[in-house]
Amino acid sequence: MLAFDETAIGSILETIEERGFAIVSPAFQDGFIARVCRLIEQPFRSKTVNGELGFVQYGCRRFLKNPLTWGKEIIDVYTNPVLIELCERYSGSPVHLTSYRIYQTYASRSDRMDWHVDNKTMRLDENTGVSRTVIESEEKSLSAMLFLTNVVDGGLEVVSGSNKWSQEMTLGRAEMLNEWENEFREKVVTCNGLRRGAMILFDIELSIERDHLFLGRYGWCCWANINRHECLPVKLFCLILGIWRTCPKCSGAF
Repeated sequence: MLAFDETAIGSILETIEERGFAIVSPAFQDGFIARVCRLIEQPFRSKTVNGELGFVQYGCRRFLKNPLTWGKEIIDVYTNPVLIELCERYSGSPVHLTSYRIYQTYASRSDRMDWHVDNKTMRLDENTGVSRTVIESEEKSLSAMLFLTNVVDGGLEVVSGSNKWSQEMTLGRAEMLNEWENEFREKVVTCNGLRRGAMILFDIELSIERDHLFLGRYGWCCWANINRHECLPVKLFCLILGIWRTCPKCSGAF
């Protein structure tokens, strides 16, 4: 299933510490990726209605509802012991899975993602009873993006080395960082040209990133309006995303 073992963890962690991210290609074997793709093909054909399984659309992205319910192979990704060991060695403590998504991204003229760091979490305000976004600045946690399709265009953009200075730039308070783009533009790495089975790991608290805007430069793409957003009926890529955060009170990873 996994195309690398624990002997590669050291070099991967060194790259993340230096650049804020690492690309492992391939991370999972192609036969395994093909089985996962077959599992999710049917639920991505229709929107979820009245709680039925399918996808939920937000902008030009389609998120699979209840992603862990579609097959053991998907659970095997999130519970892979080598991947968990990698996350725990980076964090220096046990970790727990806090986010798990499978989604497709479609081309759009207008749905541009902001530059951001993922140092946020939702917490319930006990005084108001309303959940609010809280900026975290002391965690050391990893996000992993496993691509289920080849990435021709529209791939993740990461600011190389931003893990070393992003907190000084934002003072740990800002989430969206568009106003500083001119200061780090030359350090942007666009992760296009990846084959399915590739994985990008990055520090969610410190590394500045966004999805690259894809404008549909290929002549055979026809525009359509979906949920008031301009989206192409042509899939850019599909991926599995997981976020493993530090869990100092836990005795184990899960």
